[in-house]
Amino acid sequence: MAQWGIDETGLTIGFDDRDGCRVLTLTGVMDLAMLGAQERELIGLASGAPGRATVIDLSGVQFCDSTGLGVLVRAAKSLWELGGSLCLAAAQPWVQKIIVTSGMHLAIPLHPTPESARAAAIAAVARLDADETPTG
Repeated sequence: MAQWGIDETGLTIGFDDRDGCRVLTLTGVMDLAMLGAQERELIGLASGAPGRATVIDLSGVQFCDSTGLGVLVRAAKSLWELGGSLCLAAAQPWVQKIIVTSGMHLAIPLHPTPESARAAAIAAVARLDADETPTG
């Protein structure tokens, strides 16, 4: 897995491209400190996914506030503009609670494992591509 780095925010972003999907693995804290350069890096990595399918594995996220949720929404919007799909995976129980309480899971699906999220993201892109196929 490629490692994007750690900076003063204490958030590490790793990524792995496989079979038309990019899995971003976040470790650390998603809060106000990640705004700016690290937010742009996360969104850039999500948007550059092969096949336009991206999964964000939250299993290593120790803390996430509304700022972190906002970054996830902006990452999803950047992918949607490209005809892509974003799924979240493996959130710790209290991170899952904030995602569900905010209603974000209704727009950005939350899956129990990165593998199930990966399959869903790839299938969503395939559905989007099929919807864009001209009928004659």
